[in-house]
Amino acid sequence: MNSTTLYINQTLSEWTTNIYDNGTLSTSLSTTTPSPYRKYGPMEQFKTFWAAYYINLYYLWVIFAIGFPGNLASFITILRMPPLTSSTAYVAVLAAVDTLAIIDKLLFHQLTLYDIQMGDTGCRILYYFGSFFAMYANWILVAMTIERFMAIWLPLKVGNYCDGKKAAIIMAIMALVLLIADLQFFWSATQKVSKDGSVDCSFKQEYLQFINLYWYWIDGALYAILPCILLFVFNLLIIFGIRRSGKIQKELTNSKSDQMAEKFRQLRQITIMLVVVSIVFVLLTIPNCLFFIVKPYWTYPENSYEHAQYLLTNQLIFVLSDSNHAVNFYLYFLSGKRFRRRFFDTVLCRRTVRRPFTSVMRTINSNISNTSIYTTPSSKQNGETKFT
Repeated sequence: MNSTTLYINQTLSEWTTNIYDNGTLSTSLSTTTPSPYRKYGPMEQFKTFWAAYYINLYYLWVIFAIGFPGNLASFITILRMPPLTSSTAYVAVLAAVDTLAIIDKLLFHQLTLYDIQMGDTGCRILYYFGSFFAMYANWILVAMTIERFMAIWLPLKVGNYCDGKKAAIIMAIMALVLLIADLQFFWSATQKVSKDGSVDCSFKQEYLQFINLYWYWIDGALYAILPCILLFVFNLLIIFGIRRSGKIQKELTNSKSDQMAEKFRQLRQITIMLVVVSIVFVLLTIPNCLFFIVKPYWTYPENSYEHAQYLLTNQLIFVLSDSNHAVNFYLYFLSGKRFRRRFFDTVLCRRTVRRPFTSVMRTINSNISNTSIYTTPSSKQNGETKFT
């Protein structure tokens, strides 16, 4: 496995380029003595290796089967929630990017699995967009989380900073930064074809030092480490804010301010749904972060059981991190009552008279009142709660 491609899993035929020195068969296998092994050499004696092999062979198809319909359902459901808000814009774009990330990974996997020559250009394009889509999806989630943080902690100012237009600008800036960061693939990546016809996308010899010393850490930071840190910090603050807002909601309910209490309930529902998505992302990505850090120090004898364990661990981590592109719809569905209701309205072609989900988001993202969630009722005028 090329240590720099955290975002693209490769086939077992490419794993074996690391099993043998310089991509060639070891001395024991290159002699005229009949070998009991086939394509993968001594690794074939370990069940751990075959577990990694079959997981590698099929898991992306499972993720595609789960993720593609889910992301499509998310995208269609969101489109039926006009007008555009920052929250709906993030969810719609995230669904589209997750789908493209899965397709790129699956395409790369199948082309290399069946040794289809795609040339240097094909390798560069797949590497470039595979890296971009995987990173971009993670940073969209970070932007969504920061917006929810502002909605909880700065309710009076969130309307000035969070709307559909500003969300589009933020996503465009993030995309531009990541597209520029990944440009190095267009001159460093290349296609390598071995003597037996196996096709592998790798890197030119003159760029290997840059890839191993610098890009390895840049890639890891942009793809996993920084998003995980930011999501962990902001979600802790959001959860703390939700607990405090719950006390205010209770006081509003007791004071019979039904309209304001309903706004707080809506805010909590939307925020909890997005917090669940962020927490699941962190849980699925943390193993990748840890593996990324210890990987340079994980040594093992070639063709040993420890080598097979390494391959299986590496494969399972890919399964977890790639699952992030497939689970969001199901998390929205399970944790978001209003999203679930609108999805059923969409599937059943049912016209709803309920208040649109996006109107709730728009209300939360706008300067709807002169009230902070951290104030407490102090007096009443004309039967309504007055806040200080």
